[in-house]
Amino acid sequence: MNPNRLNRRIIKFLQVLADDDTLHLRKKTGHPIVVACYGGEKRHFVLSSSPSRSYPKRMISTVNRFVRQLPITNKPTFT
Repeated sequence: MNPNRLNRRIIKFLQVLADDDTLHLRKKTGHPIVVACYGGEKRHFVLSSSPSRSYPKRMISTVNRFVRQLPITNKPTFT
């Protein structure tokens, strides 16, 4: 899967989980960062701007680990 396409899917997935209208992207230099409030708690998630060949597998597990740590009741998995 194309890394940019995967990043867009991750952003959409995290947007669904975020509190209303709290998600935004931040990138001063380096990696893009997704910032949002989840269950009233502000959290950030770092995406890679220069992914490697194992990027899809690594990011799927990283997103799922991030979601497990969120203070929300429904914890879906990213595939």
